[in-house]
Amino acid sequence: MSIKKIALGSAAVVMAFGSAAQASVIDRPFFKVLGTVVVWSATDNSGNAVVHDFILGTTGSPDLIAGDGNAVVTGTLVPLDQSTVGSAFDANGDGNLDNPLTVADSVDAQVGEYLSSFHVASNTPFNIEAVADQFVATGDFDESVGGETPAAYDALHADNISLALAVSQTGTSGSVNFGSAAQLPYSNASTAFGAFETGTTLDNILTSSDVFAGDQRTASTAGTIAEQSVRFDATYNLQDNSGNAYDMSMGFGELQARVTYTVYVP
Repeated sequence: MSIKKIALGSAAVVMAFGSAAQASVIDRPFFKVLGTVVVWSATDNSGNAVVHDFILGTTGSPDLIAGDGNAVVTGTLVPLDQSTVGSAFDANGDGNLDNPLTVADSVDAQVGEYLSSFHVASNTPFNIEAVADQFVATGDFDESVGGETPAAYDALHADNISLALAVSQTGTSGSVNFGSAAQLPYSNASTAFGAFETGTTLDNILTSSDVFAGDQRTASTAGTIAEQSVRFDATYNLQDNSGNAYDMSMGFGELQARVTYTVYVP
């Protein structure tokens, strides 16, 4: 071996030992939070708050909880049924007068409002659509019944039940306080409710229609589901075909319907 070759080999060894050893470890932290909407009210007469709809994702995402819940008497966690109504004289809806009725020129006989509610917490804007069905009319409200019922009051139907929908940002439902960490799920009420804010009847929702369109989440600060929830309050009233409140000249009977509200992420 020549001297020249030995010198080159030594230089190569020095270069090899002079290079730092390297090894790479790749880490990829990843978090994905889907749009989440939680709907709660009650499903039985236990008086407990129950989550009955849990939605993740965007348009078309399935509800993760099977079955539907019941709207509750506003301010309580008592599920509503057809016998539960609010009234100035029948405060608890049991069909008995709780307050004395004073007769004067201004006293009129009217049917009390039907008030119901459900709660929503979300980290994303959401919409609500509603559809009314299963109408039943009896007595003078049924067109199949003969007699002297005025034609204007004959055959009460969808347009004889008015609907108003509003949102309570904070309050108490039963024993549950809600809304301390919530904001209204809209920035403009007239845009959120549109034509359904006033003058709406169930005739407007015989096919599934949006009754609310939100543009912001309910959760505003850190908190629990209840604290980040708002309450949607529905008010129903019985009216004649001209939009006037019930009058005794309309006779007697029952008019009932089912309204299904569906909360979804648009």
